[in-house]
Amino acid sequence: MNRLMLITLLCLISSVSSATPDFAQTKARAVQGIASAQYNLGIMYDLGDGIPKDQAEAAKWYRKAAEQGYAEAQYNLGVKYRRGEGVPQDYAEAAKWYREAAEQGNAGAQCNLGVLYSKGNGVSQDFTEAYVWSTIAEGSGHEDARQNRDYASSKLAPEDLLAAKERAAKLSAEIQRRKMLKAGTFMETSI
Repeated sequence: MNRLMLITLLCLISSVSSATPDFAQTKARAVQGIASAQYNLGIMYDLGDGIPKDQAEAAKWYRKAAEQGYAEAQYNLGVKYRRGEGVPQDYAEAAKWYREAAEQGNAGAQCNLGVLYSKGNGVSQDFTEAYVWSTIAEGSGHEDARQNRDYASSKLAPEDLLAAKERAAKLSAEIQRRKMLKAGTFMETSI
């Protein structure tokens, strides 16, 4: 029985020590200012992955990556502000970070920004903007966006809905163009 306990203890120690270098390496890279590491460190604190959960630390590291333009961190920071996790609840701040991520093509941020516009949380209630962002999110593959898009369209006059559809198409094309430029898969040409 003692041998079984010793083996179990060694397995536990081994699993703890294997998680520690990932955290230590990630934190070292995050401290160096590497945005992806800052984001990953935020995730570790957010989920309690190998370390105790700490929402304030998660928000801190998401912010560092978000300020460098890291879209996933911008989205997660927006979620933190919307929910008031690790930061005071602030819908305007959530909208700011959702917009930053949405303009880079983050479907979750696009959807959540649309919802904020539908409800008037942190932004002026605007069903045109709600429709635009929800439509773009749906086009980006976010399944939950359709319900908000349909709700927003029911609040728009036919001419306003037509204008919103046109704006959504133009903005979606611009977002896709920027994503391709960033990825280096699109070359601008001038005529």
